[in-house]
Amino acid sequence: MRMIAAEAPVVVHVRIGEEFELQLSLSSGMTLEVFPAGNPGLEDWRFLSSAEGRPHYVVENGSLSAV
Repeated sequence: MRMIAAEAPVVVHVRIGEEFELQLSLSSGMTLEVFPAGNPGLEDWRFLSSAEGRPHYVVENGSLSAV
């Protein structure tokens, strides 16, 4: 496995677009972009909170819900 950063990157900014595309800006200067595939019956992505008892978010079939 090849390392891409000396230290584990930290998420410094989250952006969710109108079509539920997800962009995470990382402390390493890298950006992770996620684009929903829109497959019926399949979850596109899920955003989990590290805080206990906090909701997480699910994007499926063009809609966002808190779980």
